[in-house]
Amino acid sequence: MHGPHIQHQSIEFNTLAHALLSLAARNFLTLTQRVTRC
Repeated sequence: MHGPHIQHQSIEFNTLAHALLSLAARNFLTLTQRVTRC
């Protein structure tokens, strides 16, 4: 049975993707703020 292992991998991938998304969103927000400030 290799179900739990795959589930664990998907959870790890989800956390990684969420971290990347939050990082990108933060960078995008700072970029937009910088552009609108000019």
